[in-house]
Amino acid sequence: MKILFVNANLKGHVHPTLEMAEVLVKRGHEVSFFSGEEFRVEAEEIGAKFEVFPESLVKFFAEYRPSDRHPFFLLTEYIFSWDEAMLPVILTLCRRENFDLLVCDSVFGGAFFLKQILNIPIVVSHSTFASKRTPLPERMLQPGFHPQLDRSNAISKRIAESYGIKPATQEEIFVSRGDLNLVYTSRKFGGFPAPEDGSDDAYLFVGPSLRRRSAEPVFEAPEDGRPIVLVSMGSIGISDPGFFRACIEALRGTEFRGILSVGAKIPLESLGELAENITAAAYVSQLEILPQAAVFVTHAGFNSTHEAILFGVPMLAVPFANDQFLVAKRIVENGLGETAELTSITPEKLRDAITRLAGSAEIRARCREAAENMCLGPTREDAAGRIEELV
Repeated sequence: MKILFVNANLKGHVHPTLEMAEVLVKRGHEVSFFSGEEFRVEAEEIGAKFEVFPESLVKFFAEYRPSDRHPFFLLTEYIFSWDEAMLPVILTLCRRENFDLLVCDSVFGGAFFLKQILNIPIVVSHSTFASKRTPLPERMLQPGFHPQLDRSNAISKRIAESYGIKPATQEEIFVSRGDLNLVYTSRKFGGFPAPEDGSDDAYLFVGPSLRRRSAEPVFEAPEDGRPIVLVSMGSIGISDPGFFRACIEALRGTEFRGILSVGAKIPLESLGELAENITAAAYVSQLEILPQAAVFVTHAGFNSTHEAILFGVPMLAVPFANDQFLVAKRIVENGLGETAELTSITPEKLRDAITRLAGSAEIRARCREAAENMCLGPTREDAAGRIEELV
């Protein structure tokens, strides 16, 4: 069977699908992986054929600017714009390779349109929460409500006219439902409603990925017996060192060992003088440190949050973009930690929250329960079997 994975150039979207692609390769299928050049090595390491973004898509990522900043329409305008740029490339690939099945990212995969154009099964890979509807009331989805909505609808209509298909509504592009849907969390943490009659098995909650990244820099945590507080704002990260300076002051002179992963945007010298119980680096492997951590101060990225859950680590979520706010909300609703606003954070607030989380046996127990729940669903092998059945 020939399978094409259609993806973006973001780690949080790519890494869970690499694990799924690896399972399919091991089962004897010919897998092609379409993404940015930075993921070539990892795709080829698992035995996939790599199809790199052409210059037109590299240019799209570099030059794209939204027409406005509405929180919801900002996302859908981006999806429609990306689909318009990406569809001709994917269709050229499909004509050349004659794939039996596509696995499309829920945000960057163009699944709604490809289902109408191609006569093959489409699996959707949900790199964030799956949803059955938009978070907006119907009145906010009517033409004329917002200029950014109207621009999105215009792009959808243009795509439909180009290929002689039905245009996508805001809800259809947001939900992005495939013939089979892979979701990298548990149904409980995802807040996804189960069908009352149990008939809808199109969504497989296969749990998060713990796939180790290739060629990771080595980082060894100091072994001094102190409870570890890991602080990381993700691979995209923030550019203002102020947050990390607040973390340094919060942990200075405490019982904790602070380990800060500051990212590539922040020079280490901009952090000022580090306390003797603080270690900072541009990159720290979360999978190495989290099993030893007492608390995780995180941006609440989808993958980072699930890694913390699987290791039973309470979280202080400090979201700053995209779905991080929804993930932070789910952390609090599930009793797995607390949340704080990046714009109003202080060393005192950080210290108090970290101390509470480190000392809470109840939160740790809920974290362990959530970790167990993550492992109860179908496996990647189960998902591979379902994919084979589709074809």
